This record gives sequence, structure tokens and C-alpha cells, in this order.
Amino acid sequence: MKWLISLNGLAKTFVGVVEVSSKFAFLSSDNRQMPFDIFIPVDKLNGAKDGQKAIARITDWPKNVKNPFGEIVEVLGNQGENETEMHAILAEYGLPYRFPADVEKDAEKIPDKITAEDVSIRRDFRSIPTFTIDPEDAKDFDDALSLSRLPNGNWEVGVHIADVTWYVKPGTLTDDEAIDRATSVYLVDRTIPMLPEKLSNHICSLRAHEDKLCFSAVFEIDENATFLNEWFGRTVINSDKRFSYQEAQW
Repeated sequence: MKWLISLNGLAKTFVGVVEVSSKFAFLSSDNRQMPFDIFIPVDKLNGAKDGQKAIARITDWPKNVKNPFGEIVEVLGNQGENETEMHAILAEYGLPYRFPADVEKDAEKIPDKITAEDVSIRRDFRSIPTFTIDPEDAKDFDDALSLSRLPNGNWEVGVHIADVTWYVKPGTLTDDEAIDRATSVYLVDRTIPMLPEKLSNHICSLRAHEDKLCFSAVFEIDENATFLNEWFGRTVINSDKRFSYQEAQW
């Protein structure tokens, strides 16, 4: 069987365990699509030690040679350690756990102050009881609920989502990076955000007692929860309370 491993014209990378002897080394890939150990010349180990997890890049695969040649491009750490295994999962599935420096720099330029002009074109919900419900350790509160009794006796329910597009403009480095990532990824002990921390955990996080710009869906319902009216548009909110799931379910 002939194997050709490439990605956009570049050699593909594989995550695995390094095996080192006195004269040569291999990386045993965690990926079943790579059934052969990758031969690593000792001068291409780049600090990797026997038994460690690392990322190897295929550099050559001569015809009629069973094992491809490669080099270690990143050492993840000792096999079995939580941090190592988490980084191995991220690398295996191509999930970037760092933002490029130019993207971070671009995000830092985004202003975090809300002006009177920003508020003037929005429906103001800051006086309406509003809250968020998220995991206990969450930092990115991207949605909120509001509830108020209308003069006619019906209820108005608002579903508010952080208005990221107000801050992240098309064609910017931050926007391009978000397109590439597509979504935030939630693992057992960490989140791989779609947006840099300044946005995901601060500007666009609907933290309690802070004015925040949102895009909202607002519904009027009666006592039987029948939908009577709806409105969609840009809003400004100020969350009164940050609930955890445990508190909300109590």
C-alpha cells in the first residue's frame, strides 16, 4: 500500500509517544490513520525525551520505504499528565490553544468603552431584571435572560446575546481567526475560545452590573405561555445576577 501524507502541500503533523534509543528514535502515532512509526533522526528530536508525547512533522517518505522520516516540532510533555494529554487532544484535532500574536494585538486595539452614541441607537433594557445562567467556573457569559410584567398583565421575555459584530469588524485579523475557529470548544477542564480573551471574557461577556451591548429576541407571552408579539434588534443590558446552574436549579 502506498501512503501519501500531505496537507495543502505541506507535510502533515502527528501526535504520539517518542521512543528513543542510542542511535535513532521513533514517534508512535496516536492517529490510526498513520499505522507506521515515524523515524526521527536523533538530531531532529528537538529536546524530546523517551516516553514523552510530542508532535512530529513528516519531512520525507521515500518510495518503497515502510517508515516515513520526520522531525519533532513540539514537545507536549510527559505521557499521562493531564496538561500533556489535553494538549495532545487539541493538537490531534487541530484545535489551536494559542492565538497568534498579531491577532492578540489586533484584539487589544478594540475599544472597550460604551458611548452615549452606542446606546442611543439601541433599545434600553438596563432597568429590566436580567440574569445569566452558566457553569460555576464560566468566564464567557454570552447570553442572558430578562423578564418583566407588562402593563396589560402579560409577560415580556428577552433573550440577549452579546453583540460581537459591534466590535469585530469584517476583514480584520480577529474576524479571520474567528472564521477559522468557527466556535469555542469546551473540554473537561478548559475552554478553547473562538475569540481572544479580551473579547470572550471581558468586552463581550455579559458580566453582572456592567452595561453590555447585545442583539436580542424579545417576546410577549400570556399566562398560558402563548406567544403574542416578537421583536428583534440591538439592545443594551445590565445583568443583575450571575447564576450558576446549581443555583438556578435549586
